[in-house]
Amino acid sequence: MQSVPRWRYGEIGATEKEIEVAQEMETVGAGVLRPLFNGSAKARADAELTLPDYKEDVNRVIRLDARPRLTKKEIYRDGANLCAALEGAVDFSVLYESEAREGGGKPTVILLHADFEHTFRIPASDGIGEETIAAVELTAENASVKLMGPRRLACRCDVAATLSLSANETLRFYDADAVFPPYYARKKEAEFTRLAACGREELSLSEVIRLPRDYPAAEEVSDAFATRVPLKTRAVAGGVAFEGLCAIHAVTADLEGNLNSFYQPVEFSATVSVPEAAEGMTALLELLPGAVRFSPETDETGENKSLRFEVDYTAEAALLTKETAACCADLYSVENEVETQEGAVSFERLLSASDALVSVRGECPAEEGDLRAENATGALEIRNFTPEGGVILVEAKLVLSYLATGAEGKTVSRRGEADLKFSVKPEGDLSAAGDAARVEITGNAVHCDVELKNGSAGIQADLFCRVRVYDAAEVSILSSVRTGESLPDPGRGVVFYYPDPNEGAWEIAKRYHVPPERIAGDFSDGRTPASVRILYA
Repeated sequence: MQSVPRWRYGEIGATEKEIEVAQEMETVGAGVLRPLFNGSAKARADAELTLPDYKEDVNRVIRLDARPRLTKKEIYRDGANLCAALEGAVDFSVLYESEAREGGGKPTVILLHADFEHTFRIPASDGIGEETIAAVELTAENASVKLMGPRRLACRCDVAATLSLSANETLRFYDADAVFPPYYARKKEAEFTRLAACGREELSLSEVIRLPRDYPAAEEVSDAFATRVPLKTRAVAGGVAFEGLCAIHAVTADLEGNLNSFYQPVEFSATVSVPEAAEGMTALLELLPGAVRFSPETDETGENKSLRFEVDYTAEAALLTKETAACCADLYSVENEVETQEGAVSFERLLSASDALVSVRGECPAEEGDLRAENATGALEIRNFTPEGGVILVEAKLVLSYLATGAEGKTVSRRGEADLKFSVKPEGDLSAAGDAARVEITGNAVHCDVELKNGSAGIQADLFCRVRVYDAAEVSILSSVRTGESLPDPGRGVVFYYPDPNEGAWEIAKRYHVPPERIAGDFSDGRTPASVRILYA
C-alpha cells in the first residue's frame, strides 16, 4: 500500500471513533447541538403546619394555591447516562375563614413550604458533553389541603416537571478542504448550530412600590409572590443582556385584619457575564426564581402606603452559533483503489428563539349571585398552534381560579375555563424555515383580571409565550475509507467516453481515476454532454 500525503479526518465534537483508514489523521471541529430529551416526571410535595398562637382557629378553607419553584438544577454524567438533578420547593398559600366570633370570622392567610426533588436519567453516548441547555417547567397538580384539627393543616400536591435537554453531540466527518492529490474529494457543505458557551449569575431586584391612592394602608404582607419573565434577550460583547418583567402579586392586611390584593408589573434589565459572548450569537435565557421578601414602608404621612420588595433570581444564559463544515461526500484516488462507505447524519438547527408577552381577553360562566372577583390566577394549556403568514396562531385553554364575594359578604373560591385564541410573532422569517420546520411553543399566565357581570366572568390576561423554531437537516457523508492496491499506470493519451444522462464530471473522473480537470466537456448548467474526452498525462 502506497504512502499518501497527510490529510485530515475532522470531527464536530470531541470524542474518538475507530475507523479503518490508511491515511494519517488529524481531528478538528466543535459540536452539533441536538435535542436529547423532552419528557415529564412527577414528584410529591407534602407540608404540615400548626397555626401560630396569634392565628385564630380554622373554620373552613376557602382556597389553596400551590406555587412550585426550582431552587437547584445540576447536569452531570453518570456512566452511560446524563443526569439532570432537580431540587425545588412548593409554596402553599391557604386562605381560610377563622372561627366565627363577635362580628363573624374573617379570611386569613397562612403559608406552608415543602421541598421536592427528582433526577432524570437520560441515555447519552460518549459524544455528548456535560455543557447543556436544560429548560424546566413546573406545574402543581392535585393540590389538596386537609384539616388535622382546628389548628393544624396538611397540604399536598404533585409537581409535574417537564425537562427539555439539548447538548453538543459529535458529528464525525472527513474534511474535504484538507484532501490533497493524489486524492480528490467532493465537498458537501453542512450548516449546523453549535452550543458555544453557557453562563450563570445570581441576581436580585429591589424596589419600593407605591400603593394605589384608594388602597388601604398595609399593616402586614400576608402573601406575596413574583413571576419573572424575560422579554428581550441579546448577545453583547462579554455577556447576555436582557430586559424582563417582574409581576408582583401581594395580599396585605390592614389594621382591622381585612385582606386586600395588589398587583404591580415592574420592568427590569440585567446582564449575565459570559466571556465568550459576541454580537451576532443567538442568546437563550432561563430565569430561576429565588427568595421573595416584602415589607410595608411608611410614607411621609405616617401610613404604610408603600411596599418594599426584594426578589432573588438566577439567570442562566446559553449562546449558540451557526457554523459550516466542509464534509467529504465522496472520495477517490488516481493512484490507489479506494473503498468508501456512505452514511447519512440527521440533526436539527435552531432557526429562531423569541419570548413575548401577549394580552388576551375571554370569558367563562360565573355564578349569578357573585358580585366581585379578586385574587385571580390562571394556568395556560396550549392545545394547538399553526404557523401562518409569519405568525403563529394559537388555540389555548385558560384554567381560572378566583375569589368571589356575594351580596352577603361571604367569600368563596371559584374555578372556570375559558377558550382563547391569539397570535404570536416569532423573531425572524418563519416562512424561510420551509415545510420541514418544527415549532415549539410554551406559555403561562403572568396575570389575570376578572370582572363579574350578569352571570359571566370577563377575563383579561397577560400571557408569557416562548417560541422556538427548528428545521431538520440531513447530510450524506463518508463513514469509512479504506485504501487498496495501486492502480496500473494508464500511460498517456485520450479516451472518448459517452456518458449516461445523469453522469457528471465528478462521476466520470472517479470512474477513470483521473483528476476532475482532465475531463473535457461542457457540463455547464447541470447538463451532461453527449461525449467527453478523458485526458491522460
